[in-house]
Amino acid sequence: MLNYLLGANLVLLAVLAVLLWRHQRQLEAQREAIRPLLELAPPPASEVRNLLGQPRPRLISIEILNPMQLAAHHNAFAGLLGNIAPGVIRHEVHRQVVKILKAELAKQEVAAEVRIHGPE
Repeated sequence: MLNYLLGANLVLLAVLAVLLWRHQRQLEAQREAIRPLLELAPPPASEVRNLLGQPRPRLISIEILNPMQLAAHHNAFAGLLGNIAPGVIRHEVHRQVVKILKAELAKQEVAAEVRIHGPE
């Protein structure tokens, strides 16, 4: 019985080795087939920017870490609503911050695009 199991395991191991070898040959053949296509592919965007001499824009990121406290500080009703609908409060705080930033940057004659990124 033990010899039967050992023999079955050896046969199974040999079959798996042959399948692995065949799979590796097929994979290598596929790699060779697509190699000419990779040479035709356009360069990555970062290389194109470098070739064209266009600098990558610099960004300033602002994350409001305490939107609920900020809203409650400016409006008592917002503190109560924050317990019921925090998403609404966060959305309004971000909207107000964008409004303030645009106004202050305009006062300083800064040409800037101020947007909210990410999910609402």
